[in-house]
Amino acid sequence: MHRDERDLLFLNIASLFARYSTCTRGHTGAVIAVGGRIIATGYNGAPPGQPHCMDVGCGGGVVESVYSGNLGGSVTTYPNGCTRAVHAEANAVAFAARYGISCDGATMYCTHSPCTACAQLMASCGIRRVVFGELYRITEPIQMLRDLGMEVDEVA
Repeated sequence: MHRDERDLLFLNIASLFARYSTCTRGHTGAVIAVGGRIIATGYNGAPPGQPHCMDVGCGGGVVESVYSGNLGGSVTTYPNGCTRAVHAEANAVAFAARYGISCDGATMYCTHSPCTACAQLMASCGIRRVVFGELYRITEPIQMLRDLGMEVDEVA
C-alpha cells in the first residue's frame, strides 16, 4: 500500500472514531500508528468516570450554535472552549501510556490539526510525524512541531 493511501486510510479511521466524541462543540478523532499498524486511538470526551458534555454541557456558558458542514449540523460553542473533554490526541497518547505502548517514532493521524498542548504532548512522547485532515483555528502548533524536526502533513 502506497504511503498516501495509508495516510487516507488512517485519517478515515480517525474520522470514524470522531463519531464517538461526546463533546457538543465538535467531534475529533485520532489514531497513532507505528510501522503501518494502529497502536492507539482516541476521540474527544470526558475522562473515564466523569459526566460527558452531551449530558451536562461543556462548561463556560453557551455562546452560539454554528453550522459545521463536516458534522452535518450545528455545534454549540463556548467562550473559553470546553473545560470537560480531553482532546482526541491526548486520549490516544493516554491510552498508549496506560497500557505501556511506546509512541516513539509513531505517526499521529488527527481529524484536525493539534492545539498547542496536544502538539507538546506529541513531541514529548516521541511521535515523529503528524497527519491531519483539516486546520483547526491556529497554525502556531504546526510550526512548533516543524521547528522540532517533526514532519507535519495536511491531507484533504
